[in-house]
Amino acid sequence: MSLRTRKFIGGLALIVFSLLFYTFAISVALARLPGLALGWHLLFYLCTVLIWFIPAALIIRWIGTRLVRA
Repeated sequence: MSLRTRKFIGGLALIVFSLLFYTFAISVALARLPGLALGWHLLFYLCTVLIWFIPAALIIRWIGTRLVRA
């Protein structure tokens, strides 16, 4: 697979994953966080970003890997 194709697929994967993940995170936040203190909101969104970072980093790493051609 060429690097150009890999970037295209990885970019689409990042966009779709981000949209789905943040839609889920916002729906959880709207269901659980109303009425809580600001600190709980900040903690929730910090954890959300840290959880999102792991799969996003794996996708970005996959985009950058080079295949060895035989």
